[in-house]
Amino acid sequence: MFSLLLCLFIVWLLLKLGVGIAKALIVLIAIGIVAIFVSYILLPLLAILALVGLGALLAKSYH
Repeated sequence: MFSLLLCLFIVWLLLKLGVGIAKALIVLIAIGIVAIFVSYILLPLLAILALVGLGALLAKSYH
């Protein structure tokens, strides 16, 4: 529900700024693609890097 309200707010804001509905939809699609990229690709990689870094710190402290 929150994402629907956020989309409506972004469309309203872009229309108030004088951007056409087609450009507003393109912006929303781009935001969706970036969100998918971040949530499914970037966050797991960052989690793996954090675990590797934590493991390296622990191995260094016990060595």
